[in-house]
Amino acid sequence: MPATIVYLVGVERLALAPGGLPAPVARALVEDLEYARLGAAWFDLPWYGNVAGELARILLGWNAPPEPALELLRAAPVRVGLRLAEAVTRGALVGTEAGLALVAGYFLHLCFDRSLERTMQKLLGDEARDPGGLPARRGVEWVQALLWLRETLGYDPLGTPEIRRRFQVVKRRGYPARGLGRGIHLLLSTAYLDVVGRAPEKSEVDSWVRGLWLYGRILGSAPGRLLALPETVPEATWACYRGDGVDVAEAIEEGMDQARACISRLYELMQTELALVEAEAMFTGLLGSEAAAPRAGEALPAADASARPG
Repeated sequence: MPATIVYLVGVERLALAPGGLPAPVARALVEDLEYARLGAAWFDLPWYGNVAGELARILLGWNAPPEPALELLRAAPVRVGLRLAEAVTRGALVGTEAGLALVAGYFLHLCFDRSLERTMQKLLGDEARDPGGLPARRGVEWVQALLWLRETLGYDPLGTPEIRRRFQVVKRRGYPARGLGRGIHLLLSTAYLDVVGRAPEKSEVDSWVRGLWLYGRILGSAPGRLLALPETVPEATWACYRGDGVDVAEAIEEGMDQARACISRLYELMQTELALVEAEAMFTGLLGSEAAAPRAGEALPAADASARPG
């Protein structure tokens, strides 16, 4: 799982260059980018219940214990995502465009995780999957994120106002004192209750959203520059981004291509009467660590014709 900022910038890039996406999805990403960011950051949100701990981890190397809610949010990610898409198709709880944006960001996150997992395996080996190796993994991911941002944006965004807006995941401007809107929370909560049997409480999610906003404000302030990499990056540090058999930028581009393909396929299925959870095996295959990611323009697996309405 890359640093959260990678997902947030990634979904913004998808909104700016939506080639290959269905027109309604492309429009939703522009009109409701905040909800697309929410979907893209969703699995990481529990980390921001403790902003001080997250900053201490980056700045001081403090080993922050994993938040228990992380396991809940990742309990059945594909099935939950398909359940969300079903609810959006029915127009339940939120507007269609807001729901499409949320689902697009959600599946972009899963695609990025898949495309970058092999890179992390090459760097850390078995430690990449070992819970005890999480601190080392998250440290590597932070360095990779900063190098990718420097290369992609052409400058270091830490300490600049530009980075703040990317952590805005609700429509209301300013501090999100009320957290998520009730409709968007019910949409997420219902999907988890249906699939997992449990869902995070709204008060808990609201605290994560407020923490994410505060984290973005800190990164965009003058003290945020303390978290930046030096102008000249040591060769050993650069090697964790681009080196022998490792190319994080290429892996992210692969994730972008896979996200376009996956979201397009999902939208196609949303236009049928097919129960989307029946397509779980197909999407798990698309997102599985051993599956080859389809590049933009490649054919995707066809839906089961027998499941389509006659």
